[in-house]
Amino acid sequence: MTERKKLHRKTEAREIAMQLLFQLEQQSLLIQSETPGKTVPSSGWNRNELIRDFAAQNARDNFTAETAKKWVYGVIENLKTCDEMVGTVLKKWSVERVMPLERAVIRLCVYQIIFCDEIPPKVAINEGVEMAKKFGTSHSSKFVNGVLDAVYKRYGQTEENEAAYENNINT
Repeated sequence: MTERKKLHRKTEAREIAMQLLFQLEQQSLLIQSETPGKTVPSSGWNRNELIRDFAAQNARDNFTAETAKKWVYGVIENLKTCDEMVGTVLKKWSVERVMPLERAVIRLCVYQIIFCDEIPPKVAINEGVEMAKKFGTSHSSKFVNGVLDAVYKRYGQTEENEAAYENNINT
C-alpha cells in the first residue's frame, strides 16, 4: 500500500472516529457512570455495538474501521485526562460549553497529540482543523486550531516529538 493511500485511509478513519465520538455523546454513551452498578441514561444503544456497526458501515475497508475504533476507544479510556488538558487552555470557557462537534474533534486530536506516538502532533492538529472546516461552522477551524495548538504547546511539545516530526518532513 502506498503512503498516499495510508494517509487517505487515516484521514477517513479520523473522520469516522470524530463522528462516532459525536454520536456517542449525543446518545449519552460516551461517559460511563463511576458508580458501580449505575450507568448514564442512554437511548437503548449499546456503546460497543454502536462503535462496531458505525465503523463497519462507514469505512471502506477493515483497516479504516479498526483504526477508527482504536482511536475512539483510546479517547474513551483517556477522556478525563484529555478534557482536563483542554480545560486548562480554554480562556473563560469550560469543555462542556464547547459545541459538541468541535468537542469531538478536539478530544480526538488531543488524544492523538498526547497518546499516539506514531502520529506527529502537527499532523493531528492539521487534520483537526480540516475536520472542523468540513463539518463545523465558519469559525470552528480557528477555534479548534487555537485549542489544539495551546494543548500541544503546554503538554505535547518535546524535543523528541519535534525531532521526529522534522525527520518525517525531511524524508
